[in-house]
Amino acid sequence: MTHSSTPSTVHTGHLGESFVANDLAENGWQILARNLRTPLGEVDILALDPMGDLVVVEVKSRSPLSWVDGIDALRPRQLARLFRALAWCGQNRGWAGALRLDLAAVVVIGGLPTRWEHIRDLTLET
Repeated sequence: MTHSSTPSTVHTGHLGESFVANDLAENGWQILARNLRTPLGEVDILALDPMGDLVVVEVKSRSPLSWVDGIDALRPRQLARLFRALAWCGQNRGWAGALRLDLAAVVVIGGLPTRWEHIRDLTLET
């Protein structure tokens, strides 16, 4: 099954990513890359958290009326791909420290991000 994005959902996604990246930076995170294309797919945000962990943050933007939560929008294949991309990012940067995959579930109202939930340390069983 193929999933396509409409221009409005792509725009909303980029707004959500900017919203999260700005908030993370304001809270001591170092944003290393946004919309990073890897051989294993795109990473929304690659960052160092204040504790020094290398983190891939997957951003899911949803309306409060959406029947799919941010965490439920991650399909098993996408989650596995994100873990492979995280490993690639660590290896590509010669990273010897901790690696982590987080989810940013953004609530969008009237086309604008209003708040977000930070779900840390996802696992393949998430």
